Amino acid sequence: MRLVEARIFQGISWIRHGVLAPSWRDGKPDPADNLSFKSGTESQVRQARALAGELLGVNPAHFTHVYQVHSATVFRVTRADRGKGAFPNISQVGNGDAMVTDTTNVPISILVADCIPIFLVDPHNHAIGLAHAGWRGTAGSIVAETVRRMHECFNTDPGDLLVWIGPGIGCCCFEVGPEVIAQFRESFPGWEPYWLDRSGNINLKEINRRIALAEGIRPENIEISGDCTLCGKGYFSYRRDGAGTGHNLSALTIVE
Repeated sequence: MRLVEARIFQGISWIRHGVLAPSWRDGKPDPADNLSFKSGTESQVRQARALAGELLGVNPAHFTHVYQVHSATVFRVTRADRGKGAFPNISQVGNGDAMVTDTTNVPISILVADCIPIFLVDPHNHAIGLAHAGWRGTAGSIVAETVRRMHECFNTDPGDLLVWIGPGIGCCCFEVGPEVIAQFRESFPGWEPYWLDRSGNINLKEINRRIALAEGIRPENIEISGDCTLCGKGYFSYRRDGAGTGHNLSALTIVE
């Protein structure tokens, strides 16, 4: 298992962050590194999460999850929410796809297997956010909703935010049907030259970058991972391997 981190957060000593991704064996991701209870046995996933916690420097029982539904719903989490969804017998925070917090030692966490994890850090107010942006969440502007919730809860100035658009499916591989293209045209009129390539593929990372810019985040404060989870090595990919494949885990926490 590997911990993939962002350059933009280097030097921020009060957070731990990263995407926990599988080792690559015999041309495919190692199933022992799967981090979703939906895709593996409980004993296997518990072992993988123990290793993930060790790499990240957190207690794996503290991983805090929402039940991801490809929405634009954002939850504020507190110490009372810590560990929700960490194991199968514990309910998640709620149905949604992003969390924000300013509480220490509450590792907000999402599972991804092609969708885009988006990390947000407010260095001024010591607050964080983490969003799961699939095509539906992107079309619903989940990044904008997360930024607005951070402003509402923590008085975050978007101009202060540092953002990492993490590993996910790239424009190279994200083929979609006409109904999805129609949805993006409706959601982002005038943006088509930036997100739709000549072959009809959609660039989810670029759309999310432009949403962030529209919310007032400065371009120099945004880092985009060049890793494609489908054609690149080192990640679980739903589109490549189908239903039942493992999941990568993205996590972000404030440390004391």
